[in-house]
Amino acid sequence: MTVEDPFGVAADPVLTTLARSVDPAAVQALLDAGVEGLAAPGAAELTAIRVIRHKPQRRCLVEYDVTIAEPDGARTRLTAIGKVRRNRPGRHQLRLQQAFRAAGFDGRAGDGIAVPQPLGEIPELSMWLQRRVEGVPATDLLLEPGAEPLAVRLVDAAHKIHSAGVPTHKTHDIADEMRILRDCLLAVTVADPGHAEEVEAILTGCSRLAGRLPVTPPTGIHRDYYSDQVLVDGERLNVVDFDLYTRGDAALDVGNLLGHVTEHALRHTGDADALAGVEAAALEHVGRLAGPGERTATQTYAVLSLARHVFLASERPGRDHLVAAVIDATRTRLARAV
Repeated sequence: MTVEDPFGVAADPVLTTLARSVDPAAVQALLDAGVEGLAAPGAAELTAIRVIRHKPQRRCLVEYDVTIAEPDGARTRLTAIGKVRRNRPGRHQLRLQQAFRAAGFDGRAGDGIAVPQPLGEIPELSMWLQRRVEGVPATDLLLEPGAEPLAVRLVDAAHKIHSAGVPTHKTHDIADEMRILRDCLLAVTVADPGHAEEVEAILTGCSRLAGRLPVTPPTGIHRDYYSDQVLVDGERLNVVDFDLYTRGDAALDVGNLLGHVTEHALRHTGDADALAGVEAAALEHVGRLAGPGERTATQTYAVLSLARHVFLASERPGRDHLVAAVIDATRTRLARAV
């Protein structure tokens, strides 16, 4: 048995179940009791625990290597990812993942677009489990030559989410999007008043663009859709992290994807337009799938997403030197859009 916890999650004062989540004896006892969807009572043996992500007091991801004794005598080895989020017991996310699997995201469809297999819930840990899938984040492939077909497939994956009809009671509209953007950018000016004038210009431009968006019937959207959320395994795309799934404007998802593509290009090459071909391929496919109106709306959301990266650059360790560059790129994209 090995336990890897580089974050020291057992000391999290808010996510108090994490202490048991990384205790081998405690986890094994819960597995011995049985986890519906993972293993029958006494059938699962825990062999390793790894904490792979932790945002203190908010969320955590823990990997569990388990060996399962099958009824036929075979032994199956798998890795389950346990997800814990503040004030979310996990049952909702488990049911959501199950609903997507039932709606054609189970890997059996010919399109190769899937979501990881849900494995059950451990209420005592406020945790739900999904099977770890193979693959690399699509982000890692964007800078490779010939990434345009991947951009098209990422649009297809978003379109499949929008067409799935998976219900949710949550909603998110352009007013919500602009409130989040305004709060983020105002935080930048508080931290560095020297950017206040530029940030005000960005907010004004973004508000004008947002005001031009047509009113469209809401549909199910990922709401945090970008290339890190899609794992590429050959021809298979696995979409992950539906924590923000809601009803809203379908154009937001691919717009968010493209905003991240622009920032990725800027951060890794110094040129915000280095992946212009990838962005163009995605926009052209949006137009083919949903028409020119959604293509234009997608471009608007791409600018809003890039503007939010001004805040992300200021907040994330090692990226504060990018703040001015992201501001310049955002103002350039705003000028083009206007």
